[in-house]
Amino acid sequence: MEGTEPRPVYVQPTPILMVNQSSGSATAGLVLGIISIILTALSPILGSLCCIVSVPMAILGVIFSHIGYSHSKNHGVGNGIAVAGLVLNWLTIIATVLAILGILLLGFSLAMVE
Repeated sequence: MEGTEPRPVYVQPTPILMVNQSSGSATAGLVLGIISIILTALSPILGSLCCIVSVPMAILGVIFSHIGYSHSKNHGVGNGIAVAGLVLNWLTIIATVLAILGILLLGFSLAMVE
């Protein structure tokens, strides 16, 4: 078998699995924001659950989202999730504060009339 060339070996390329990275703290902030804004929206039905549960969750969500946002500046991952968490959590806090101020002002104005 002299003079015959060896057959070329064909190798199939193996697929490389890329895992999308995300910021855990940004995701936690977004999840807390979603839950807290839902509880705030349901506060007429659920009563004072808004102030007892929703506001502390929103404050924790703001903290986690800020951590995730600063992490995204360094690593480039999770920026949109962190910003969405910040928006939802701050909306929850602002809506709750405005609702409490509205109830207090209404109560004071009714007390002044009598």
